[in-house]
Amino acid sequence: MENQEEDSKKSPAQMPEQYTRMCTKDMLQYCDEALAWEEFGAVDIFFFESVKKILLGQCPDIQISRNSEF
Repeated sequence: MENQEEDSKKSPAQMPEQYTRMCTKDMLQYCDEALAWEEFGAVDIFFFESVKKILLGQCPDIQISRNSEF
């Protein structure tokens, strides 16, 4: 837990590699590679296809009111 608190105070350049973010291009490539895996089931495929649509701007914005229940 202490490492997470220390990492939250660092800039992205100072963070360990496992905490850095992917650029959109890399994330799209990751999704394409993941969708090629034959072991995935319907939920996995839906997830990666949804991520691709979000990254490509093909999904409408989601409006959530403050009173919405999750």
